[in-house]
Amino acid sequence: MNQKVSVVDRRGRLTIPGSIRKKIGVKEGDLFLIREEEGERLVCEKISISSSFQMMHASERVLSRDWDTPEEDEAWKDL
Repeated sequence: MNQKVSVVDRRGRLTIPGSIRKKIGVKEGDLFLIREEEGERLVCEKISISSSFQMMHASERVLSRDWDTPEEDEAWKDL
């Protein structure tokens, strides 16, 4: 089992360590199912989905360029 420590950033994002990304072949745009188990345990599973959902997700990535700004950080800081 490969275990690493990762830190959640101010926007709630968690980075998957490079050695793990490489081992399981994670690339930009890949999707993960994240589920909560007992207590504070999270399980993260790489998933594949239909092409229509992939297109929707690609659109979200394009829109996120507008969302990933200091103004958006300010708007989300109290949520």
